[in-house]
Amino acid sequence: MTIRVATLSLLLVLAAMTPAAAGDDFQPFWTKFTAALKADDQAAVKALVRFPTLYQGEEVGADRFAEVYKGLFTAKNRACLAKAKPLLQENGDGQTSYFAFCSKMVWVFDRIAGDWRYAEIGPDD
Repeated sequence: MTIRVATLSLLLVLAAMTPAAAGDDFQPFWTKFTAALKADDQAAVKALVRFPTLYQGEEVGADRFAEVYKGLFTAKNRACLAKAKPLLQENGDGQTSYFAFCSKMVWVFDRIAGDWRYAEIGPDD
């Protein structure tokens, strides 16, 4: 019974998410973000990250981004994200986020001060 409930819950969450639309202002951000990942351009990726960001259970500032980049943006994760199709989700208070699913993780992108940024990562459970 619990497997059915978990499956139904997952389906409801996914049904509430929609793929990024071509006219959406997220798409230019995503193009820039994935181009930076493909080029392994740490500085360009850093410019697209919200700080402080959560890394290994603690808030990390921009001064520690090299550590974050090495740990999160591995070659495997960069390749996966470059192929990912982010999904849009609007929560109850009108906020919009995008989610990309890679390496059994959920990569979250939020609008911060009017601009899209990588915000956090969590387990895809």
